[in-house]
Amino acid sequence: MNYQDRNAATSHVEPATVAGHTPISPERMRRAVIIAGIVIAAVAALLVGYNIIGNIMMKRFFASNVPAPVSVNFEAVKTSTV
Repeated sequence: MNYQDRNAATSHVEPATVAGHTPISPERMRRAVIIAGIVIAAVAALLVGYNIIGNIMMKRFFASNVPAPVSVNFEAVKTSTV
């Protein structure tokens, strides 16, 4: 058995560990990236939707907002000497 035969028999390559932690498999990493992307997209969609709905509601409020009538008191002018 030569060097090539020994390496061919071990097709599974152990990923390097970092600071004694268990390595993460590529499938698990891919799944984590996909989930993180979905969460980020959902948060961005919520923020954009909130902004759009807020603008629509603000336009409706100001379109139907009528200022209150101003009350004015009148009094007859009298002249007098000081």
